[in-house]
Order: sequence, then C-alpha cells, then structure tokens
Amino acid sequence: LLTRKRGGAVRPRTGRTSHRFAEDTQTNAQVKARISRAAAELIQPGSSVLFYSGSTVARVAASIPPDIRSTLTIVSNSLPVIDEVGSWTDPHLIAVGGLYLPQYMAFVGPQANNTFRELSADVAVIGASGLSAAFGLTTPHQLIAEVGGTIVERATMTIVVADSSKIGRGGLTPIAPLRSVHTLVTDTASDPAELAAFRQLGIEVISV
Repeated sequence: LLTRKRGGAVRPRTGRTSHRFAEDTQTNAQVKARISRAAAELIQPGSSVLFYSGSTVARVAASIPPDIRSTLTIVSNSLPVIDEVGSWTDPHLIAVGGLYLPQYMAFVGPQANNTFRELSADVAVIGASGLSAAFGLTTPHQLIAEVGGTIVERATMTIVVADSSKIGRGGLTPIAPLRSVHTLVTDTASDPAELAAFRQLGIEVISV
C-alpha cells in the first residue's frame, strides 16, 4: 500500500527495523545524536536535499527543525528517511525505489542510480563505514557505494556525518573521493591527525 505525498508515492510508516540497522542505530547513539543535530543545522530553508542510507543519516532527517521542513525538497533511497519525512506535515518527498537491501534498509541498483542521475540538489547528506585521508569514503557493499557516489555527484554541497569509530578506517568499496566532501560532522574523539589531513584538503570539519 502506497500513500501519496507531493513529489511521489511513499510507503506508510512500517515500524520495522532490520537487525543490522537497529544495531547501528544503538551504537554510539548519544554521539550520533549530537552529530545529527549539528548536521541538520547546516541545511538551509528552501534547500533540495539528497539523503543517503545509514542510521546517522536517518537521524539527520529526524533532527531537521519543524519550522523549515515544509520548505525542503527531500529525496532519498533510505526507508527510514522516507518513513521519517513521510510523517511530516505537508512534506515534499521523492522516494527513490529499486532493489531493496533489508540489512541496509535502502533501495539500490540501476533504478535508484538512474533516478538520482536525473536530479540536481543543493545538499547531499552522506554516511560511510569508513572515512580516511588514504581511502576516502568507503562501505562494504558495492551497490550501496554506487548509489552514494551518484548522490555525491548530483549535489552542490556534500555533508558527511561519521562518528569517531569511522574516522581513519578503510573499506572494501569506495563511495567517493575526499575532494567531493565539503563538510564533515564528527565527534571530538576522532583521530586529530586524520582531521588535520581533511582540513588540509579544504574540508570544513565540525567536531561536536
């Protein structure tokens, strides 16, 4: 069953969360909450925003102030983000479909990539399993990485949200190079050497 929202059809809120996603949500929960609030403050009224998959990214959507929500255009392949934004009053939401990966609670594959390629946005909000000066943004899953790379390409500004456990880590599949990142929102426990390397590349680093 689909319900209609401006910009597309979305599923009603399911209340169901995959085991992996639930574990990610609970890990470093207080830190992720601070990161998400700080990232949400960077989103300006009237912006078009592409939301990637991941527990911290979903928290960013939930942290957007209610007084600007109706001014935003939200596009996402993440079921938790779609469910969150779909619950807002008068949302402008584009739900991106494709092959559903339950462990990531996200839609991927050619359909998702082609939808994102047809769009251009002001901001992309991206998470990653790893973020390092040596390897850039990475994730274990190739299909998840492909969608992330497309999202980054289609946005004017990329905000990465990653707690300190992700900083300095490499990963199997690259999402995007560091030159694609404009702002990193992380926590104060992140490796200072890595953060210094990010700043040298021109990335704005916000530690909370």
